[in-house]
Amino acid sequence: MLTRRIARRIIPRGRTGTAHHHHHHHHQNHRLPRATTRHLHLHRVHLPSQHPTYTPYALATSLQESLAAPHHAYKAAPETADGARDLAPPQPSLLSFTPAPTYTLGRRQRTLDGEVEGALTAPLRVSSPTEWSSSSSEGGNDDPGSGRGSQITLTPFVTHSPRGGLTTYHGPGQLVLWPTLDLRSPLHPHLTVRSYARLLEDTTSHLLRTLYGIEAVLDPENPGVWARRPAGGSEIRKIAAMGIHLRRHVATLGIALNLTTPVSGAGDVNPWARFVPCGIEGREVTSVEAEGGEGRRGEFGGRGLLEGEVVAGLWADEFVRRLERGDGE
Repeated sequence: MLTRRIARRIIPRGRTGTAHHHHHHHHQNHRLPRATTRHLHLHRVHLPSQHPTYTPYALATSLQESLAAPHHAYKAAPETADGARDLAPPQPSLLSFTPAPTYTLGRRQRTLDGEVEGALTAPLRVSSPTEWSSSSSEGGNDDPGSGRGSQITLTPFVTHSPRGGLTTYHGPGQLVLWPTLDLRSPLHPHLTVRSYARLLEDTTSHLLRTLYGIEAVLDPENPGVWARRPAGGSEIRKIAAMGIHLRRHVATLGIALNLTTPVSGAGDVNPWARFVPCGIEGREVTSVEAEGGEGRRGEFGGRGLLEGEVVAGLWADEFVRRLERGDGE
Protein backbone atom coordinates (compact mmCIF):
# COMPACT_ATOMS: atom_id res chain seq x y z
CA MET A 1 0.00 0.00 0.00
CA LEU A 2 2.78 2.40 0.93
CA THR A 3 4.37 1.92 -2.48
CA ARG A 4 1.13 2.61 -4.31
CA ARG A 5 0.46 5.70 -2.24
CA ILE A 6 3.92 7.15 -2.87
CA ALA A 7 3.83 6.22 -6.56
CA ARG A 8 0.46 7.97 -6.87
CA ARG A 9 1.87 11.07 -5.24
CA ILE A 10 4.93 11.16 -7.47
CA ILE A 11 3.32 9.93 -10.70
CA PRO A 12 -0.19 11.41 -11.04
CA ARG A 13 -2.79 9.15 -12.65
CA GLY A 14 -2.78 9.36 -16.42
CA ARG A 15 0.54 11.17 -16.47
CA THR A 16 2.90 8.24 -16.05
CA GLY A 17 6.05 8.70 -18.07
CA THR A 18 5.30 12.38 -18.79
CA ALA A 19 4.12 11.50 -22.30
CA HIS A 20 0.67 13.01 -21.65
CA HIS A 21 1.31 16.34 -23.33
CA HIS A 22 1.82 14.69 -26.72
CA HIS A 23 -1.61 13.06 -26.88
CA HIS A 24 -3.12 15.64 -29.24
CA HIS A 25 -0.70 14.40 -31.93
CA HIS A 26 -2.41 11.00 -31.99
CA HIS A 27 -2.87 10.75 -35.74
CA GLN A 28 0.54 11.98 -36.79
CA ASN A 29 3.33 9.67 -37.79
CA HIS A 30 5.53 9.26 -34.70
CA ARG A 31 8.32 7.44 -36.46
CA LEU A 32 11.31 9.74 -36.21
CA PRO A 33 14.80 9.77 -37.68
CA ARG A 34 17.59 8.64 -35.34
CA ALA A 35 18.81 12.17 -34.65
CA THR A 36 15.42 13.43 -33.62
CA THR A 37 14.36 17.04 -33.25
CA ARG A 38 11.68 16.11 -30.71
CA HIS A 39 12.46 17.70 -27.35
CA LEU A 40 13.99 15.28 -24.87
CA HIS A 41 12.83 15.82 -21.31
CA LEU A 42 14.18 13.79 -18.38
CA HIS A 43 11.42 13.23 -15.81
CA ARG A 44 13.21 13.51 -12.44
CA VAL A 45 12.05 11.86 -9.22
CA HIS A 46 14.19 12.37 -6.11
CA LEU A 47 13.20 10.57 -2.91
CA PRO A 48 14.45 12.72 -0.04
CA SER A 49 16.29 10.96 2.80
CA GLN A 50 17.43 12.45 6.05
CA HIS A 51 19.26 10.58 8.79
CA PRO A 52 17.91 8.40 10.37
CA THR A 53 15.24 7.77 7.68
CA TYR A 54 16.34 6.18 4.41
CA THR A 55 14.48 4.88 1.35
CA PRO A 56 13.64 1.14 1.50
CA TYR A 57 15.30 -0.54 -1.49
CA ALA A 58 12.09 -2.47 -2.27
CA LEU A 59 10.13 0.80 -2.48
CA ALA A 60 12.61 2.27 -4.99
CA THR A 61 12.49 -0.95 -7.03
CA SER A 62 8.70 -0.90 -7.35
CA LEU A 63 8.76 2.81 -8.15
CA GLN A 64 11.19 2.18 -10.98
CA GLU A 65 8.87 -0.57 -12.25
CA SER A 66 6.06 2.04 -12.38
CA LEU A 67 8.35 4.38 -14.32
CA ALA A 68 9.21 1.57 -16.78
CA ALA A 69 5.55 0.59 -17.36
CA PRO A 70 4.76 3.33 -19.96
CA HIS A 71 7.83 2.27 -21.99
CA HIS A 72 6.58 -1.32 -22.11
CA ALA A 73 3.05 -0.14 -22.97
CA TYR A 74 4.47 1.95 -25.83
CA LYS A 75 6.47 -0.99 -27.19
CA ALA A 76 3.42 -3.27 -26.96
CA ALA A 77 1.21 -0.80 -28.89
CA PRO A 78 0.34 -1.94 -32.42
CA GLU A 79 2.27 -0.35 -35.28
CA THR A 80 0.58 0.89 -38.44
CA ALA A 81 1.78 -0.25 -41.87
CA ASP A 82 4.43 2.49 -42.01
CA GLY A 83 5.86 1.58 -38.58
CA ALA A 84 4.23 4.45 -36.66
CA ARG A 85 2.44 4.05 -33.31
CA ASP A 86 -0.62 5.84 -31.99
CA LEU A 87 1.13 6.48 -28.67
CA ALA A 88 3.74 9.18 -28.17
CA PRO A 89 7.06 7.69 -27.03
CA PRO A 90 7.47 8.10 -23.25
CA GLN A 91 10.21 10.39 -21.98
CA PRO A 92 13.09 8.86 -20.00
CA SER A 93 13.14 9.30 -16.22
CA LEU A 94 15.71 9.43 -13.42
CA LEU A 95 14.94 8.09 -9.95
CA SER A 96 17.48 9.13 -7.30
CA PHE A 97 17.59 8.18 -3.62
CA THR A 98 19.74 7.20 -0.63
CA PRO A 99 18.83 3.66 0.44
CA ALA A 100 18.47 1.97 3.81
CA PRO A 101 21.30 -0.59 4.28
CA THR A 102 20.77 -3.36 1.70
CA TYR A 103 22.91 -6.14 0.25
CA THR A 104 21.78 -7.15 -3.24
CA LEU A 105 22.66 -10.46 -4.89
CA GLY A 106 23.02 -10.87 -8.66
CA ARG A 107 20.29 -12.79 -10.48
CA ARG A 108 22.49 -15.89 -10.92
CA GLN A 109 23.50 -16.11 -7.26
CA ARG A 110 21.91 -18.79 -5.14
CA THR A 111 20.39 -17.83 -1.82
CA LEU A 112 23.13 -17.40 0.76
CA ASP A 113 23.67 -19.93 3.51
CA GLY A 114 22.66 -18.90 7.02
CA GLU A 115 26.17 -18.09 8.21
CA VAL A 116 26.98 -15.76 5.30
CA GLU A 117 23.57 -14.08 5.47
CA GLY A 118 23.95 -13.73 9.24
CA ALA A 119 27.21 -11.83 8.76
CA LEU A 120 25.55 -9.44 6.28
CA THR A 121 22.46 -8.79 8.40
CA ALA A 122 24.31 -8.20 11.69
CA PRO A 123 23.42 -4.78 13.20
CA LEU A 124 25.22 -1.93 11.40
CA ARG A 125 26.04 1.33 13.19
CA VAL A 126 25.17 4.26 10.92
CA SER A 127 26.32 7.82 11.67
CA SER A 128 24.74 10.99 10.41
CA PRO A 129 26.60 11.67 7.14
CA THR A 130 28.65 14.81 6.54
CA GLU A 131 26.28 15.89 3.80
CA TRP A 132 23.74 17.05 6.38
CA SER A 133 26.22 18.52 8.83
CA SER A 134 27.06 21.16 6.20
CA SER A 135 23.54 22.55 6.48
CA SER A 136 23.15 22.09 10.26
CA SER A 137 23.10 25.09 12.55
CA GLU A 138 26.57 26.25 13.56
CA GLY A 139 27.86 25.26 16.97
CA GLY A 140 25.23 22.59 17.53
CA ASN A 141 27.66 19.67 17.46
CA ASP A 142 26.42 17.97 20.60
CA ASP A 143 22.77 18.78 20.14
CA PRO A 144 21.11 15.52 19.05
CA GLY A 145 18.41 17.53 17.30
CA SER A 146 20.94 19.19 15.00
CA GLY A 147 21.46 15.97 13.03
CA ARG A 148 25.20 15.99 13.75
CA GLY A 149 27.11 13.13 15.25
CA SER A 150 24.01 11.06 15.91
CA GLN A 151 24.47 7.31 15.49
CA ILE A 152 21.79 4.68 15.07
CA THR A 153 21.83 0.92 14.56
CA LEU A 154 20.11 -0.52 11.49
CA THR A 155 19.67 -4.12 10.32
CA PRO A 156 20.64 -4.53 6.65
CA PHE A 157 18.25 -6.32 4.26
CA VAL A 158 19.43 -8.98 1.80
CA THR A 159 17.56 -9.15 -1.51
CA HIS A 160 17.96 -10.45 -5.07
CA SER A 161 18.43 -7.97 -7.91
CA PRO A 162 17.71 -8.59 -11.63
CA ARG A 163 21.25 -7.44 -12.60
CA GLY A 164 24.17 -9.76 -13.35
CA GLY A 165 27.22 -9.96 -11.11
CA LEU A 166 27.65 -10.86 -7.44
CA THR A 167 26.89 -9.26 -4.06
CA THR A 168 27.03 -5.50 -3.65
CA TYR A 169 25.97 -3.01 -0.98
CA HIS A 170 23.65 -0.01 -1.05
CA GLY A 171 23.10 2.27 1.93
CA PRO A 172 23.40 5.59 3.76
CA GLY A 173 25.99 8.00 2.38
CA GLN A 174 25.40 6.67 -1.12
CA LEU A 175 23.50 8.29 -3.99
CA VAL A 176 21.68 5.81 -6.21
CA LEU A 177 20.87 7.08 -9.73
CA TRP A 178 18.46 4.90 -11.69
CA PRO A 179 17.52 6.14 -15.18
CA THR A 180 14.65 4.36 -16.94
CA LEU A 181 14.78 4.59 -20.71
CA ASP A 182 14.22 2.72 -23.96
CA LEU A 183 17.57 2.23 -25.69
CA ARG A 184 15.69 2.25 -29.03
CA SER A 185 13.49 5.28 -28.32
CA PRO A 186 12.93 7.71 -31.22
CA LEU A 187 13.56 10.56 -28.75
CA HIS A 188 17.35 10.17 -28.78
CA PRO A 189 20.11 8.42 -30.73
CA HIS A 190 19.85 4.66 -30.29
CA LEU A 191 22.08 2.91 -27.75
CA THR A 192 23.48 -0.58 -27.38
CA VAL A 193 23.89 -2.14 -23.93
CA ARG A 194 27.62 -1.44 -24.18
CA SER A 195 27.20 2.21 -25.21
CA TYR A 196 24.55 2.77 -22.53
CA ALA A 197 26.84 1.32 -19.83
CA ARG A 198 29.56 3.66 -21.11
CA LEU A 199 27.14 6.60 -20.95
CA LEU A 200 26.41 5.88 -17.26
CA GLU A 201 30.11 5.48 -16.44
CA ASP A 202 31.21 8.56 -18.41
CA THR A 203 28.52 10.79 -16.87
CA THR A 204 29.64 9.70 -13.39
CA SER A 205 33.39 10.00 -14.01
CA HIS A 206 32.93 13.47 -15.58
CA LEU A 207 31.06 14.60 -12.47
CA LEU A 208 33.73 13.20 -10.12
CA ARG A 209 36.47 15.05 -12.02
CA THR A 210 34.70 18.39 -12.39
CA LEU A 211 32.96 18.57 -9.00
CA TYR A 212 35.56 17.04 -6.72
CA GLY A 213 38.84 16.88 -8.65
CA ILE A 214 38.90 13.08 -8.30
CA GLU A 215 40.78 11.18 -11.00
CA ALA A 216 37.98 8.84 -12.06
CA VAL A 217 38.89 6.00 -14.42
CA LEU A 218 37.20 3.01 -16.05
CA ASP A 219 38.45 -0.56 -15.84
CA PRO A 220 37.85 -2.52 -19.07
CA GLU A 221 37.61 -5.76 -17.04
CA ASN A 222 35.18 -4.58 -14.35
CA PRO A 223 32.10 -2.34 -14.69
CA GLY A 224 31.65 0.79 -12.58
CA VAL A 225 33.80 3.85 -11.92
CA TRP A 226 37.15 3.74 -10.11
CA ALA A 227 39.21 6.43 -8.37
CA ARG A 228 42.97 6.51 -8.90
CA ARG A 229 45.14 7.71 -6.03
CA PRO A 230 47.71 9.09 -6.12
CA ALA A 231 46.96 10.70 -9.48
CA GLY A 232 48.67 8.73 -12.23
CA GLY A 233 49.36 5.82 -9.84
CA SER A 234 48.48 2.19 -10.47
CA GLU A 235 46.12 1.68 -7.52
CA ILE A 236 42.40 2.13 -8.17
CA ARG A 237 39.45 1.85 -5.79
CA LYS A 238 35.79 1.44 -6.68
CA ILE A 239 33.82 4.65 -6.09
CA ALA A 240 30.62 3.85 -8.06
CA ALA A 241 28.95 0.53 -8.84
CA MET A 242 26.91 -0.06 -11.98
CA GLY A 243 24.19 -2.59 -12.75
CA ILE A 244 21.82 -2.67 -15.73
CA HIS A 245 18.70 -4.74 -16.29
CA LEU A 246 17.19 -4.87 -19.80
CA ARG A 247 13.76 -6.04 -20.91
CA ARG A 248 12.78 -5.40 -24.53
CA HIS A 249 15.50 -2.71 -24.67
CA VAL A 250 14.03 -0.85 -21.67
CA ALA A 251 16.90 -0.26 -19.22
CA THR A 252 16.45 -0.11 -15.44
CA LEU A 253 18.79 -0.02 -12.41
CA GLY A 254 21.86 2.22 -12.93
CA ILE A 255 24.67 3.73 -10.83
CA ALA A 256 25.35 3.81 -7.07
CA LEU A 257 27.87 6.53 -6.14
CA ASN A 258 29.59 6.49 -2.74
CA LEU A 259 29.50 10.05 -1.39
CA THR A 260 30.04 9.62 2.36
CA THR A 261 29.54 5.85 2.76
CA PRO A 262 31.97 4.45 5.38
CA VAL A 263 34.71 2.50 3.58
CA SER A 264 37.13 1.68 6.41
CA GLY A 265 37.02 0.07 9.85
CA ALA A 266 35.47 -3.16 11.13
CA GLY A 267 32.21 -4.69 9.94
CA ASP A 268 30.10 -3.11 12.69
CA VAL A 269 30.49 0.31 10.98
CA ASN A 270 31.97 -0.57 7.56
CA PRO A 271 29.41 -2.48 5.46
CA TRP A 272 32.05 -3.45 2.86
CA ALA A 273 34.12 -5.37 5.44
CA ARG A 274 31.41 -8.06 5.52
CA PHE A 275 31.91 -9.42 1.96
CA VAL A 276 34.09 -9.20 -1.19
CA PRO A 277 32.43 -6.44 -3.30
CA CYS A 278 31.34 -7.83 -6.71
CA GLY A 279 33.53 -10.87 -6.05
CA ILE A 280 36.74 -8.96 -6.90
CA GLU A 281 39.50 -9.92 -4.48
CA GLY A 282 42.14 -7.42 -3.45
CA ARG A 283 40.27 -4.32 -4.62
CA GLU A 284 39.20 -1.65 -2.18
CA VAL A 285 36.06 0.46 -2.16
CA THR A 286 36.24 4.23 -1.69
CA SER A 287 33.99 7.30 -1.47
CA VAL A 288 34.11 10.97 -2.44
CA GLU A 289 34.73 11.81 1.20
CA ALA A 290 37.56 9.24 1.58
CA GLU A 291 39.22 10.57 -1.60
CA GLY A 292 39.32 14.07 -0.11
CA GLY A 293 36.64 15.29 -2.49
CA GLU A 294 34.64 16.97 0.28
CA GLY A 295 37.47 19.47 0.77
CA ARG A 296 36.56 20.94 -2.62
CA ARG A 297 32.83 20.74 -2.10
CA GLY A 298 32.21 24.51 -2.20
CA GLU A 299 28.61 25.56 -2.33
CA PHE A 300 26.06 25.02 -5.05
CA GLY A 301 22.98 27.17 -4.67
CA GLY A 302 23.84 27.55 -0.99
CA ARG A 303 23.99 23.77 -0.46
CA GLY A 304 26.95 21.44 0.02
CA LEU A 305 28.22 19.39 -2.91
CA LEU A 306 27.82 16.17 -0.95
CA GLU A 307 24.04 16.51 -0.75
CA GLY A 308 22.32 13.76 -2.70
CA GLU A 309 19.68 15.96 -4.31
CA VAL A 310 22.24 18.53 -5.50
CA VAL A 311 24.52 15.86 -6.98
CA ALA A 312 21.55 14.07 -8.60
CA GLY A 313 20.52 17.30 -10.35
CA LEU A 314 24.02 17.90 -11.71
CA TRP A 315 24.33 14.24 -12.77
CA ALA A 316 20.95 14.46 -14.57
CA ASP A 317 22.01 17.59 -16.52
CA GLU A 318 25.20 15.89 -17.71
CA PHE A 319 23.37 12.64 -18.53
CA VAL A 320 20.83 14.45 -20.75
CA ARG A 321 23.59 16.41 -22.54
CA ARG A 322 25.42 13.19 -23.37
CA LEU A 323 22.23 11.28 -24.28
CA GLU A 324 21.17 13.99 -26.76
CA ARG A 325 24.67 14.07 -28.26
CA GLY A 326 24.65 10.31 -28.76
CA ASP A 327 27.73 9.74 -26.59
CA GLY A 328 28.99 6.19 -26.32
CA GLU A 329 27.78 5.20 -29.81
